[in-house]
Amino acid sequence: MLARFLGEPLLEKVVKKEVFEKFEHFMEHKGLLVSFLLFLIPGFPKDYLCYIMSVSLIPTGTFIIISTAGRLLGTIMLSVTGAFAGNGKHIFLPLFCLWA
Repeated sequence: MLARFLGEPLLEKVVKKEVFEKFEHFMEHKGLLVSFLLFLIPGFPKDYLCYIMSVSLIPTGTFIIISTAGRLLGTIMLSVTGAFAGNGKHIFLPLFCLWA
C-alpha cells in the first residue's frame, strides 16, 4: 500500500512518462498473466514484483488473488519436487525441473 501511494509520485519524477505509459499498457493487456507466471517461479524476487505491481492500475483485490494463487501453486510445486527428491524418486525430477 505504501508503494502505491508514495511510489507513483516518485516514479513520475524519475521515470519518463512514455516509459510509465508503456508499463501501464503492458500491465493492462498481458501483465496479469505474466505476473501470475512470475509468482510461480521458485526463487524469483517476488517482493520486487509486488512493488512494481503496486504502482500499476491493477485493483488491489486482483493483485491479492494473483499473488496468493501464484505463491500457493509455486510453493506446492516446490514441495512436491522436494518430496520426490527426498524419497529417492529421482526419475520424476526432470519433469519438475522443466517447470522450475
